[in-house]
Amino acid sequence: DRIEPVLPPVARSLDDVLTPESQYSFWQRIKRWGAGLGLNEAISYSFVGQKDLDALNLPQEGRIAIMNPLSADQDVLRTAIAPGLLNALKNNMATGASGVRLFELASVFHADATSYTTARETGMLGILLSGQRYDQAWPRHAEELDYMDLKGLVENLVRFLHLGGLAVRQMETHPYYEPAVEILVGSESVGVMGRVKAEAADRANARFPVWMAELNLETARSLHDQGGIAFRNLDVYPPVRRDITVAAPEDMKVEAIRTAILGMKLPLLQEVALANVFEPEGKTVRNLTFRLTFRHAERTLRDAEVDKLRDKIVASLTKDFGVTI
Repeated sequence: DRIEPVLPPVARSLDDVLTPESQYSFWQRIKRWGAGLGLNEAISYSFVGQKDLDALNLPQEGRIAIMNPLSADQDVLRTAIAPGLLNALKNNMATGASGVRLFELASVFHADATSYTTARETGMLGILLSGQRYDQAWPRHAEELDYMDLKGLVENLVRFLHLGGLAVRQMETHPYYEPAVEILVGSESVGVMGRVKAEAADRANARFPVWMAELNLETARSLHDQGGIAFRNLDVYPPVRRDITVAAPEDMKVEAIRTAILGMKLPLLQEVALANVFEPEGKTVRNLTFRLTFRHAERTLRDAEVDKLRDKIVASLTKDFGVTI
């Protein structure tokens, strides 16, 4: 009876009760994401051989040698997640697999004199696709997994983790991808993806093109902690769509044009999507059709104001890129 009653503390906002997600929980969520999309999880040793890293043209700098390796095939800590996934692909090829979809979450290691352990450990996510898109029993025409399948998985993951807007930027060179693109969320680089070079794919006995993505989980987790989930009202008024076809040189990047359109920051422009690509035979240009979606939150748009915005986009692209529309 003499104990004074004390009410438990009450959170005044969500910020008072939310705590940063642990690495274990973050990784487990990504594992459930991968399994939910039909990917198979690979688990590889952290030890690889010097020859595995050399085969991928990875630099000698930063490698951490093992003092008493069990074998010559495991004499160094991995500096990339690719060797383990390619070895898993090789094992799958040996069993006659026709469609391989793998993912792995693991740490990579680099020598770092400023670290207490003289090593820097970085969490990475690797995704590997190779082979047939559909199971042989499916009544569909045979199609091979390609870049768009890989990019779709990366886009899905970025949305799943609420990291922000995704963009890609083609890289001039990469040790073992060709072509290779850098994965960007805002201004942050979160990884790379591309087609594994033929010589590396041949070492894995691959019978189909091999597509891989590698994402830095430390950066992804930081973006995840900084971001949040926002809500908005459902769209009430219908959209108005306009198509523009750009006759552009073959080497002009689609993303460069799309980014330029979005960079105009037109208030009514909601979405820019590539709708079609036509490559005339024997010509050095290709026709890129972009679908522009306009919408106003409080009223129905008039054709005249949408056409005015479309003309503004056409004028800007013609001036900045020298293309014909």
